[in-house]
Amino acid sequence: MTRKSCSLALSFCWLVLFVAQVQAQFPWQAIRVAPQDNKQPEWLPLNDREQEWCDNVLRYWDERRAKTRALEGKIEMWEYDPAVTPTHFAELKKQEKPNELPFTSYSAGVFAFGNPNQGLLEFQQSQVIDTFAADGQPKYRDEPKNRNGKWITNGERLWVFEAQDWRVRELILPREGEAAFNYLPIPILFGVNSKTLKDKYWVRPLRAEAGEYCLEFVPKKFNGWYDFQAVRVFIDEKQYLPCRIVMYHSDWSPTYPHRTNFAFDDRHENNPWFNAARFSDVKIPPGWRHSVHDLR
Repeated sequence: MTRKSCSLALSFCWLVLFVAQVQAQFPWQAIRVAPQDNKQPEWLPLNDREQEWCDNVLRYWDERRAKTRALEGKIEMWEYDPAVTPTHFAELKKQEKPNELPFTSYSAGVFAFGNPNQGLLEFQQSQVIDTFAADGQPKYRDEPKNRNGKWITNGERLWVFEAQDWRVRELILPREGEAAFNYLPIPILFGVNSKTLKDKYWVRPLRAEAGEYCLEFVPKKFNGWYDFQAVRVFIDEKQYLPCRIVMYHSDWSPTYPHRTNFAFDDRHENNPWFNAARFSDVKIPPGWRHSVHDLR
């Protein structure tokens, strides 16, 4: 991977982690959970070549991150959750085919990132698995629009739109530093430096398909918010932008393939018509309940 590709790729890895963390309902009960150490991956230590490669990527990230003013595009998400279809999954396990589990939900929408520390994710349509046909093929039903989620952060506050309950929760986020990582790492992932990244994540390169690069990120601590074992980011070597990711949930195993896949399309960097006002001029829809939660 060239210097240019490394720097561009990592500058968008943290947008991907933002999406991976906010795709689920916010875990209110976990806000004040004390962090716990994660088990060190078996693939450590990296060999000299791998370590040098990762160090170079993180160094380029420090040089590049300030230059990425804006990024936006379309996002698709597929979740594979064995708990949603337990009978079907049990049959797949008997056949020793657990990884043939069909996706159990699908969502599509838009994302945006503004530097520093600004982000938006809005799902505009979704489907969930409904039943199985006689031939074993899954059937899906469209979800009402009020089931779709929306999140906006300006780095200091996070607005969580819960359309199903006609509610907006406004979170006042911890200041950048150790406390912010302990409670809610979403905003600071955009502007964090390479030293802090290495303090918080184990990183390694992985082999990928032709035309792609892959980086894996494993959190060093769990605090009730990190709902994943690892995130793998696949980078298009032509555009040097993430084209897809795979998030392995905390209960994932080779025989229990609970994961969420993301795909990114129509990506635009530093668009001169980028709408930065959406991160600060957040409107509460008429008739919606609004509550403020101070996480400092």
